[in-house]
Amino acid sequence: MYNNIQKIKEEHPELVNVGKSWSKDDDNKLLNMIKNDSIENIAKIFLRTEGSIHCRIKSIALGLINTGKNVEEVSDITNLPVCDI
Repeated sequence: MYNNIQKIKEEHPELVNVGKSWSKDDDNKLLNMIKNDSIENIAKIFLRTEGSIHCRIKSIALGLINTGKNVEEVSDITNLPVCDI
């Protein structure tokens, strides 16, 4: 898998954060941006793929559910439809 990530980074320098961990600050920025911006634009800003943005939002949603938030609250926070949570 490491070789695949390196290959992506070499072929697409605009994706230099592919494979890197997300910080709490990144998560907070993502949640703030998701309300007003497109996944495509957010991916460009974070230098990641659109797929990684989708995955991170769903990961955050799962974490919020595990802390006891209800589905509607999580939907409001993540901007995900209830049926996707």
